[in-house]
Formats: sequence, structure tokens, C-alpha cells
Amino acid sequence: MRARRRTNHRMLRWAGIASPLLYFGSITVGCRLYPGFDLVRHVSSELGARNAPHPLVFNAGLMSFGAATALTALQLRNVLNDLHIPSVRAGIASGVIALFGFATLMAGSFPLPDWKHAAAASLGLPHLLGPWLLAVALPIRRDMQSLRVYLVSTNIAMVLAMASYMALAHLGYPGLGQLLYSFTAVPYIGVSAYVLSRAASREMSSLNRRPGT
Repeated sequence: MRARRRTNHRMLRWAGIASPLLYFGSITVGCRLYPGFDLVRHVSSELGARNAPHPLVFNAGLMSFGAATALTALQLRNVLNDLHIPSVRAGIASGVIALFGFATLMAGSFPLPDWKHAAAASLGLPHLLGPWLLAVALPIRRDMQSLRVYLVSTNIAMVLAMASYMALAHLGYPGLGQLLYSFTAVPYIGVSAYVLSRAASREMSSLNRRPGT
């Protein structure tokens, strides 16, 4: 049981760290392979469109990000349970992140101009409340206070970034709006995974040091 929990903690940590790296890495590599691509005026999905120079590279990275995010959500549920968080709250918080991962995996599988790409984006909309739901799920403990404040602040930034995205898209700069939103919506997954996996590992080590355990 303890060995399985340690494995869950490590998987959460590394999948969570990989998630944002895969996302922003895919965009960076995709831009390098698409001469003249304007990340301010064009959304990143166009890097994987059928008429892009190397769509497979970006789409493979996007699907890898989606898979890593879904795996993070799965292990997050396990770690939240280890931290004695009620199953309903843990399930909702991790489920929203898992849905976001699945939506991204679907988006990479059906590149533009496939209508299913837009449908995948709609599946990711609940993620707009992801950080707040995770903050609500966290136990009331002093060592969780900083993470809770970070998550609530991130969610406020996400809502503002989404509003900015709609305004910038109207002005002809949808790529800039998407990029701003991504900087708020993606990194928190890795940060939360790292902090919570460490907290769960510390708690398990503390239990192991107690007499009779």
C-alpha cells in the first residue's frame, strides 16, 4: 500500500511538471517549423492545421500534453484521497482537469478545419473554474494556505484573461489573447501537482515515524 502511494506521488509530480512543458514546448517548436507564423494574430491551433508545414509535430505535442494532463488528474485524485479530502470534492476538482486533458487530446487528434476540433475546445470550458474547484477541495491546513491563495488568484487571472481573449480577438489579435489565457490556465497544473505530491509524501513519512505504524 505504501509503495503504491509513493508511486502515485511520484507519478503526479512528474506528470504535472511535464504537462506545461509539453504545452509550451509544442508551441515553441511549432512556431520554429512554421516560418512567418504570427503568434499574436493567429491561434496556436493553426500550427497543427492541415495546411501547416509540419502539423504532425504540433499535434503530437498537443496530444502528449493532453495525455500528461489526464494522467496528472488521475494521480491527483489518488493523492487528494491520501490527504483525506472527501471523495466528491476530490473527484470534481480532478475531473475538471481530466476533462481539460481529454479535450486537448481530442483537439490534437482532429486538427483544423475539422469541426471536432472546435467541439473539443468546448469540452475544456469547465476548466475555467479548475483552480477554484481545487482550492475549495483542499483541506483547511496551514501548509495548504499558500497554495489555496495561489489557486484563487490564478482563477481570477484566468477569468480576466478569458475576457481579454474575447476583446483581443475582436481587435484581430486572437493569438495574443489565447497566449495570455494559456499562461494562467496551464502552469497551475504543474505547480499544484508538485506541491500536493510533496505534501502527501511528507504526511506519509510522518505517519511512518510514529510508534506503532
